[in-house]
Amino acid sequence: MQISKRPLAKCTGLFAIAAFAGLASHALADFTEGFESTMPGWEVKNASSPSSANTWATTNGAAEEVFGAHSGSRYAFADDTHTANHGTISSWLFFPVDVIKNGDTIRFWTRAKSESNFPDRLQLFLSSSGNSTDTGASDLTTGVFTKLLAEVNPTLAVGGFPDQDWQLFTLTIAGLNAPVNGRFGFRYFVTDGGSLGTNSDYIGLDDVRFRSTVPAPGALMTMLSAGALATRRRRSPTSQTSIDGRSK
Repeated sequence: MQISKRPLAKCTGLFAIAAFAGLASHALADFTEGFESTMPGWEVKNASSPSSANTWATTNGAAEEVFGAHSGSRYAFADDTHTANHGTISSWLFFPVDVIKNGDTIRFWTRAKSESNFPDRLQLFLSSSGNSTDTGASDLTTGVFTKLLAEVNPTLAVGGFPDQDWQLFTLTIAGLNAPVNGRFGFRYFVTDGGSLGTNSDYIGLDDVRFRSTVPAPGALMTMLSAGALATRRRRSPTSQTSIDGRSK
């Protein structure tokens, strides 16, 4: 027996010093996104199967809201219309590109529709591949987004997604060998979803905040001193130069 749901309307040397200085200044660009207006640097992608024209969007005032925003008047949302009637929903919302390193923090607020019998799931991934939005060849792959950082309602249990009020999730980046130039991606991932599926309904996302840690002054001076020492060594008469003129 098919279960029908009424779809929601979707409205090295000197270069090393310069590079590190650029990295440090870029990493200081913390942000909070409340989805109240345009969102520079954010991107969306619907990799569902079968896919539909719908993807992550922002509400446009109270008339489109299923519940009130966590703050302000708008929030981002995803729902069961991201696949055509019945399928696997894999719908992505990508952060702006940034320098990401251990100790950085992310926090976000999310919730689902109250008392829903059609469970939802939200994942957060990290990619170290710059501005790429490659999520692989199918609805079940994640491509360059290889590090799963958080998962809300991983087993798709009824009532497993916070649905009575907005809930805060906070995480700290760890396990990276070095800072990376990359981005985060939220994934609304629901199997057996769609208006005729047994899963998927509607979720909201609001007040996403990224905070970058700053290297301790001693660590910064050590790295800059090491870069300066490398520059002096490369300029010494004993350094080797290849045929193409590049130092080895």
